[in-house]
Amino acid sequence: MGGISSPRVQSVVAITPMARSTAWSRSINAVSRQLLVSDRGWTGGAVDAKTWHGWAALMSVIAGRTPDSISAEFPTDDADTLLKQEQASVLERNLDPRDWIWQTHAYDGHDVGQTPGHDGGTAKALSTIDVPVLVLAAPGDLYNPEAAARWAAEQIPAAEYLEIPSVHGHQAGASRSDRDVEFMNREVSRFLAAL
Repeated sequence: MGGISSPRVQSVVAITPMARSTAWSRSINAVSRQLLVSDRGWTGGAVDAKTWHGWAALMSVIAGRTPDSISAEFPTDDADTLLKQEQASVLERNLDPRDWIWQTHAYDGHDVGQTPGHDGGTAKALSTIDVPVLVLAAPGDLYNPEAAARWAAEQIPAAEYLEIPSVHGHQAGASRSDRDVEFMNREVSRFLAAL
């Protein structure tokens, strides 16, 4: 939710946001970094496929989904198929572990309360947002907990909070399901049309 104090901002749509990173989210990031730095190749920008397999299990399967999402996609409880798909997807993207490590350090330090003039007060910073804000989050988001999004919306005077009716948790904010995308498109269009 950074950048919202710019005078050019007339409205905000925030999907699976946090005003500050939670201890839970930082813990997930810390474990994900430990997985990567345990491989000596990380400093050169490449880690072994087995290291990425562990990272994918944590980030793409456990933190990025919900139990209901996995059950819906794999009704026979075939977790091995899911894990292999996510591991293959990570390897295909040819990721650089250093990119993830530095991104997550930035993510961990995120707190709008650190915006100049707010003295570390996250609620104080949010209360000064004077443009319409639509906050969308999904139940069961294990990476950016829904409660953090709801709390942020409650602090913003002109905010509207909507729950994405999805079983996909964090991935509801992406294009995981057509139904989720249709809901977000409809609600964002409605919000913007009312401005």
